[in-house]
Amino acid sequence: AAAAAAAAAPDDAEEGVRLWTGRLAALLKERDPPLYVHLRQRGVHPELFAPRWFAVLLAREFPASGVHRVWDALFADTHRFQLLLYAACAMTMHQRAALLDAADFNACMAVLQRCFDTDDAAHHVMHKALELYASQQSMKAFVQSKIYAYGPRFKAETRSRLAAAKQKVFRL
Repeated sequence: AAAAAAAAAPDDAEEGVRLWTGRLAALLKERDPPLYVHLRQRGVHPELFAPRWFAVLLAREFPASGVHRVWDALFADTHRFQLLLYAACAMTMHQRAALLDAADFNACMAVLQRCFDTDDAAHHVMHKALELYASQQSMKAFVQSKIYAYGPRFKAETRSRLAAAKQKVFRL
């Protein structure tokens, strides 16, 4: 009976991959809706390309000196796995033009599985990841401070202003 229960229980690693790829999908949808829609229409989901990125902390995606830059940023941050999520989003967005030019599933996957071959790409991706991460954290802090300061009245009075500010902050 215990063996049957264990076989029926989901694998923790599998659930973790689904959780993180789902978060990546949501982040990409929020930060670059046209790219997100383009990939979805071609059947390209983060579950198909991001586990490799997450499993080795992007080590296979950049040259060794670029990996050092990426890992320095990841290990210096106390929320390194959140930053890894933003790095994956930034990597996808970095390849935006090639992905939007890709006509089908295979072409999109070829772009996403192509490694970055320069240190410059690692620098650009991590810069974008930190920018995305910082804007998210400042937006959260702003919202929490206003909700705390003004309570329910704030929520009712400033919903449209907050939505406009969020669009402005998250615009590419």
